[in-house]
Amino acid sequence: MKRRAGRSRSDDGDADAHSALAIYDLFQGRHEEAQRRLRRALDLDPNSAFVHGYLGVSYGFAVDYEAALPVLDDAIRLSPRDPLLVIWHLCKGWAALNSERYRETIEFTTVAAEANPSFPDVYAVLAAAHGHLGDAAAATEALAKFLQRTLALTAADERLNRPFGTAAQRQRFLEGLRAAGLPLPEKFVTSTDVVNGKPHPEPFLKGAKILGVAASDCVVVEDAPAGIRAGKAAGSRVIGFPTTSERKLLVDAGADWIVKNCSGISMAGTEQALELQLAQEPV
Repeated sequence: MKRRAGRSRSDDGDADAHSALAIYDLFQGRHEEAQRRLRRALDLDPNSAFVHGYLGVSYGFAVDYEAALPVLDDAIRLSPRDPLLVIWHLCKGWAALNSERYRETIEFTTVAAEANPSFPDVYAVLAAAHGHLGDAAAATEALAKFLQRTLALTAADERLNRPFGTAAQRQRFLEGLRAAGLPLPEKFVTSTDVVNGKPHPEPFLKGAKILGVAASDCVVVEDAPAGIRAGKAAGSRVIGFPTTSERKLLVDAGADWIVKNCSGISMAGTEQALELQLAQEPV
C-alpha cells in the first residue's frame, strides 16, 4: 500500500504521466477526466505544445468550440514547426464540424492540408463539411483523396472511429461522408456504440438486435481471433478469413469455416430461404 501511494504522489507531479493517461481517457470517451488530467499537466508544464494541443482536441470532441480554439492556437504558437501541427489545425476543423460550423471547418482544415497534405483525416473532415453544405463537387473530390489514403474503407471500419463525445457527433460525421458519396448502410455497429468490445459478444448481440433477428440466426465474418470468439459467444456461426491472422489461430478461436476471402462466399436462394455457398468445407 505504501509503495502504491508513493507512486501516485510521484505521478501527480509528472506532466508526461498525466498527458499519457489523459489521451487514454480521451479515446475511451472520458472527456471530463481527460481535461482534468491535461489541465493538471499544464499546471506542471505550461509551455507544452503537446498538452495544449490535446486539451484542445478534448474540448473539440466534447463540443466546446469556444474552449477548443484558444488552446489549439496556443499549441500552434508554442511549436510552429512541430510535426503535430497538422493535428492541431485539423482539430480546429473537428471542433467546428462537431459544432455544425461547416464553413469554419473548411477554413481550418484547408490550413491543416497545407501543413501535411498526406494526412488522411484532413480529407475526411473536408468531405464531411462539404457534404453537409451540399457542395457535391468539392465533397466528392475530398472523399476521393480520403479513400486513396484509406484503401478498402467500409462504413463499419475502425478507421472511421474518433473520440466523439456523443453518438450524435459520430452520426453527423457519417452523414457528411454519406452526402459526399461514401456508401453507408442504414444499420451498423462500431466500437463507439458498445461498452464491451471484442472478444465480448456485445457488438454482435447489439447488431443482431438492431437487425431484429436472433444472433443464433446470424453468420459472422471475421479475420481476428478476438472477433471470432465474440461471434461464437454471441451464439453465431463464424466464417474466418486468414487475411491478418494464421489459419490455426482462427480455428483455435472457434471458427466454423475458413474461407480465403470474400470471393469465397456466394449466396443463392431467396430472401426467405437464403443459402451461403462457401469455397471451403467446414473446419
